Amino acid sequence: MRVSGELMQSAGATSCADGAEDGDVTELSRRVLTRDLLARADRGQPGERHALQFRALHLNLAIVSEVVDNLGLTGADRLRAEHHGLEGLHEAVAHYDPFGEGDFALLAASYVERQVRAHQHPTPLVVAVSPV
Repeated sequence: MRVSGELMQSAGATSCADGAEDGDVTELSRRVLTRDLLARADRGQPGERHALQFRALHLNLAIVSEVVDNLGLTGADRLRAEHHGLEGLHEAVAHYDPFGEGDFALLAASYVERQVRAHQHPTPLVVAVSPV
């Protein structure tokens, strides 16, 4: 998918030649492609809709990793959190309005974090007892 210069300027981006980082262009491309996929899914037949939603979900898997990283989870807690984070990402794909003003990445991060926190095991309380 080609991102036009006009679209990039309207989103506040600059070209790589203007000093933008490759990550900025990659992020913008991901956001534009996600919106496009979900807009087409909104109008597609059921089979096509699910395929387009799956592509959008796959394109945004890094959001789950970012949220889990920000929560500082490791080991088994991280694996469990990633599983629940995928559920949150799937909810975000289903509830996002591609014709509205909202940014999918922000919405998805909030859905992912909500799911992860809802399924986190509380930290066990350790009480030190001194001998009598």
